[in-house]
Amino acid sequence: MLRVFRLRQGLTRAISTLVLVTVATTPAATFIRTSGAIIGLMSVRGALAGGIEAGAAAGQQSAIELSSDFVLPTYSDGALSIDNGMSTSITVDQSELFPGSTSGDLNTYTSTYGSDSDMWNLGVDAQEALAAETSPTGDAYRVLEEQAAAPKPDLRNDPLWTLTDDTLSSLDLLKDQFSDCKATTTYAETDETVHVPDYKFCTRVEDHSASCELRHSYDVNPILEVTEGPLNRSSCGEGCLDIWIGEVGDNYWSGTCKIYNTVTKLEIKNPQAITSAKLKYAKWDDYLLITLDGSPIYAGPYGGDRLSIYDPPCQDEGCWYQVKQVEYKKDTRGPCELSTSWEKDLNVGVTSHFTSLEPGDILTFRNRVEVTGGGEGYARIRIQYDPAKVITDGSWYPQECVDLLQYSDDGFCSVDYSCTRKPNYYSNGCITVSATKVCNDTARSVFDVPAGFNPTPFCTRADVALSCSDFYKGQMSCWVDPQGVEHCPTNEGGNLEQCAELEQDPACAYMGRECVDGAQTEDGTCYVWTEKYDCGYDTTYSTLDALTSYDCDGPVSCFGTDCIDPAFESSSSFAKALAATQAAEFMAMDLSCTDVSGTENVVCSVFDGKVGKCKVAVGGIVDCCERPSGISLANYINFILSARKLDSMLTSPGLADTAIQGAWQTLREPVTSTWTEIKKPFSEAWSSLMGKGATEGVGAAAQKSAIEKFQSDVTTKVAEWVGDQFGPAVQKSLFVPAEGGGFELGGTVGTTLQYVYYAYMIYMMVMLIIQLIWECEEAEFELGAQRELRNCHYIGSYCSNDTFLGCIEKTESYCCFNSPLSRIIQEQVRPQLNMSWGSPETPQCNGIPTGKLEAVDWSDVDLSEWLGILNITGNLKTKADLDMDALTGSGNLWSAGTGHLDAATRAEKRLEGIDTTEIRQSARDEL
Repeated sequence: MLRVFRLRQGLTRAISTLVLVTVATTPAATFIRTSGAIIGLMSVRGALAGGIEAGAAAGQQSAIELSSDFVLPTYSDGALSIDNGMSTSITVDQSELFPGSTSGDLNTYTSTYGSDSDMWNLGVDAQEALAAETSPTGDAYRVLEEQAAAPKPDLRNDPLWTLTDDTLSSLDLLKDQFSDCKATTTYAETDETVHVPDYKFCTRVEDHSASCELRHSYDVNPILEVTEGPLNRSSCGEGCLDIWIGEVGDNYWSGTCKIYNTVTKLEIKNPQAITSAKLKYAKWDDYLLITLDGSPIYAGPYGGDRLSIYDPPCQDEGCWYQVKQVEYKKDTRGPCELSTSWEKDLNVGVTSHFTSLEPGDILTFRNRVEVTGGGEGYARIRIQYDPAKVITDGSWYPQECVDLLQYSDDGFCSVDYSCTRKPNYYSNGCITVSATKVCNDTARSVFDVPAGFNPTPFCTRADVALSCSDFYKGQMSCWVDPQGVEHCPTNEGGNLEQCAELEQDPACAYMGRECVDGAQTEDGTCYVWTEKYDCGYDTTYSTLDALTSYDCDGPVSCFGTDCIDPAFESSSSFAKALAATQAAEFMAMDLSCTDVSGTENVVCSVFDGKVGKCKVAVGGIVDCCERPSGISLANYINFILSARKLDSMLTSPGLADTAIQGAWQTLREPVTSTWTEIKKPFSEAWSSLMGKGATEGVGAAAQKSAIEKFQSDVTTKVAEWVGDQFGPAVQKSLFVPAEGGGFELGGTVGTTLQYVYYAYMIYMMVMLIIQLIWECEEAEFELGAQRELRNCHYIGSYCSNDTFLGCIEKTESYCCFNSPLSRIIQEQVRPQLNMSWGSPETPQCNGIPTGKLEAVDWSDVDLSEWLGILNITGNLKTKADLDMDALTGSGNLWSAGTGHLDAATRAEKRLEGIDTTEIRQSARDEL
């Protein structure tokens, strides 16, 4: 690759020389004519400038579209294949591109990607090969090398340039019209405001317990009423009614061949309910004739009863009540005295007479009886009816009392009823009105009885007491607190307004609510809610915004290959760039991989989390989801950022033994192989990082000893800072005493952020649990501390100790991560990757697979919350913080030892006593 660059560089110089010679030897008249043509062209620029700019803009847009689909060529078996939307790909042999190159592996070059030192070494190797290679390419390289080493006279005053200078000075128009456009970037300090949410959750219990008086109105529509004749009727059961026609008794008439006439009139009230009507029974002495609306329906005792052949002596109504003695005719049957009291069960149907009527119509029954001696005459009509059609529902009221009853059979509430008023015609579960009988079951099928109402539906007033206060009361599960004490509390309730404090806090905004899993009935009624409030705040920070403007001396905004609207992909906000950079750094600090087993692939992920759960007594006073006070977010963020610095300092690839020899020291040694050494990046050398003593030339062994001393000093300083800030317990969790004094890393194994997390949890346990006498489980305290540190994402809640009565204990579930930034990125990225959080009972807190990170659209990842957290904890760097001493000198937390100079001062001191002219000449000679 470097050889190609050198070759192209030589060709460029050759072409430039040819152009210069051509211009220098061109007659002045020709040049002036050419210049005149240019001037003539510019005279019409007013007419063409718009078209030029439009064409340039269109060309630029086409280039952008083409480059977006650009596909890198592929290399295989010494050939390069180019395929960018073409119907046939182009294959170019390696020897055509690089004459004389017949071997080599592309992997040799691609493996150097990202490593400046490897790329440099590869180029040096290529130069050394060309210097000795017998080939046209080697010959060309050696010619170019000789030309580069040849003396180079100062041509600034050479007459070669005189003609050109004179021409340009006389043609100011060229300068005015074709001046270059310069992009100027300025930085302005602006204020940005972001919201840092602080989500808090509480439990609200829906206790519908209440009492009321329920009222009910309804109507009973009897089958009929007796309007004339003896009022003799009775119920023969629900849906059955008996009506007696005539006077019931025995021998209440007397005489010899005397005829008695009686009338019974019925007003039919509810003919639609009647299903059948029959003459079922009759009793008389001696002869009987029964008519219905003038038509005979029965005559006895014979089929051709003798009374049936006689017409009444008169037709008016009064005539029927006169007792008449009738003379016998010779062709009549039997004597007047039959000496028998007749009693028969009949089945004479008369249904059509009843069902064909309208409500209020009258049916008239007449009994005609002939008596000799003593006698009587009457009959019974049996009516069958649909009991559901004799009652109509009015209403149940008031409505608020009816609404209470809907909770009575949902498994969470119980109801107690007491009927205080029933109709006086109610008995044994039935009511009877005008011998019309209807019972409870029928009424329930007709009345819109509220669900769960158990007393008789004929109740007109009832006291209702609904109790919903038992479903959250009972024995909770047992646990052991950090002091080893077992707790088995009973939830007695008494704290239904757990959300009152957040609800009344003006700093907390209501964000919504969700029903706790297991606290919802089939019809959707919820008894236990988890409400969410945001008690966060806004914070304003200063940042630097980059503003780019373009300054063109002339009116033409496009000249050569630089045109119209240059595009930049860099961030214009320093704060947002800082957040993005830290996100990348945190990935390295929060990366975990599966163990290397040799049988399965190693899988890595970033920002792994773990499940956290805590319990709350529903409607009670036990709340193990309460966040402990005294947690310092600022200390934790300081700890995280300090660990990040330590991690980068102690794990940098530049701290390997192979980089002991520093470039600064190389310059101080006798000049040998100077170019080969100083070509190495300065950042690879330990001496670039060290302060005091790093400017003195020492041997490799001494340098290595200095490096180890520097590393030990930094680690010890970190350990001492941790001990001062968080106490010896935390210090011991991260560091162990080193031989010969000081500290070295040790303790809990995990990612860098896991070190910080475990260490801070130890600090919290020591500092707070003992002080507070935490009565919940240690894991719940840890969860509360994690939530206070903004590390946790809320998943949901569920009834974890439910009974047949309802929900006694609620469990909240969270996914907790090692830092707020880890949690923020998880919340932003998981939706893009369709990664589920799982359910409250089985949360999914797994990390983000590294293989999926390339699918993330980072432009949609909002890190403003992280910037807000950095700002409120004093960790967001402003313009005033970005000075050399704070970043690289004694103001740096990790400056080891005393007299640590900043980078600029160190560079100046390292140059003292160095003959740069000699070193430059030596490097030239070596090249």
